[in-house]
This record gives sequence, C-alpha cells and structure tokens, in this order.
Amino acid sequence: MRYLMLMFLIVIGISADEAIFTHYTYSGGFRYANVIYKEQYNIMPSWNPGGTQSVPIDPTAAYQSAQRRFSSVNKLSDFPWEVAVVSLIPINRVDDKWVYEVRFRYSPPIGTGPGVYINIIVMLDGLSIEPVLTEWDMINNRAR
Repeated sequence: MRYLMLMFLIVIGISADEAIFTHYTYSGGFRYANVIYKEQYNIMPSWNPGGTQSVPIDPTAAYQSAQRRFSSVNKLSDFPWEVAVVSLIPINRVDDKWVYEVRFRYSPPIGTGPGVYINIIVMLDGLSIEPVLTEWDMINNRAR
C-alpha cells in the first residue's frame, strides 16, 4: 500500500511538468522546441486584446528578451541573422493567455538555398523560453 501511495505522489509531481504549449522550429539540422509547462502557464499574465489594458510588455522588450535567448541557443551563429517577425499569438483565448513569437531569419544569397528561421517564444512577463534542441533528420523527419 505504501508503494502505491508513493507511486501516486510521484505521478502527481510529474503532472506539474505537463506541457501546455509547444512550438517547434526546424533549422540547421536541429529541432527547437519551445515548451511552456503548466506551472509557467499558471503564473503567466493574462491579456485580452479586446479589453482596455495594454499588453503587459511591449514588442521592443519582447524582442530584447528573445535576442538574448537567441544568442545563447543559435547553432548557426556564423550567418547574418535579422528579425523577421515580432507577433502576439494566443495560447488559450479562454484564459486570455498570449505570448510573443519572435522569428529570426537568415536569408542566404539568391539561388543558394531556402531561408532559415528560428523562433523564440517570450511570455508576457518578459521571460523567453529556452528551446530544447534535438538533432533532427529533416529527410526522415525524426530525431537522430
């Protein structure tokens, strides 16, 4: 009985790590997984675009947070990157939970290949999500 109770408590503890939101980017042989867990979600500020309140952080602050994170996780740092998009995206409209998506782009010279993107997610409290990097086989669409 004690063993079952211990297992029950372990399962309850694990549920706090439940992913509420996952956003993937594939770039340079890596998959960047931006994950927001239940614990983070529960303390995130809410924002209603139809309400009277301004967004808790402005796009410039979101970009600055994303830029710091991008510099630490970018595996293709030899390329010249630029910001392509800073946008608000909903996670859950019922709870009025939104995040910023900041998309960085490398555009190779014309005719040398497709552009490469890496997205960084910034919560409305200003914290950027550290992506989980996995080496990725783009041809077979699976982890290496």
